[in-house]
Amino acid sequence: IVDYQNKFDQKEWNFILGRDDDFDFIEKKIPDEFELILLDTVHEAKHVEKILYHYYEKLKRGGCFFVDDISWIPYLKNFEKDHFYSEINNLETFNKLLEIYSENRNKIDIEFTFLGTGMCKIKKISDEPLSLSKKINSRKNSFKNLFRSFFQRD
Repeated sequence: IVDYQNKFDQKEWNFILGRDDDFDFIEKKIPDEFELILLDTVHEAKHVEKILYHYYEKLKRGGCFFVDDISWIPYLKNFEKDHFYSEINNLETFNKLLEIYSENRNKIDIEFTFLGTGMCKIKKISDEPLSLSKKINSRKNSFKNLFRSFFQRD
């Protein structure tokens, strides 16, 4: 936890020094509804998922939930940021967001940008609570795809 309180000298901002997953502490200090939430936190998929599911219910319909640092590409080996931990965590976070979207396509719209270190925009289109994420059952590792790739020409 880093104290950035001195960076916010505006009436529109209220800096809260605390962990974003200390829900009992945070709940006493925030409003019941938001139009916009920006998640720039511990960049690990499980943590991002925990925070998203908890605070999503406070988002108004039509509101947006932004998740920072979802691109692993700048962190690839020999790329500009070349960092193993960030590469793996951002890739896992990106995949987790796809899993959440896969189970909630009728409740949210989702967009990604890969500028810089990436950003995900989740727009709430339904007041229904989010369903739990599940692994996406892809045919990528299927026999049919293996067979297809064996005969695929370059």
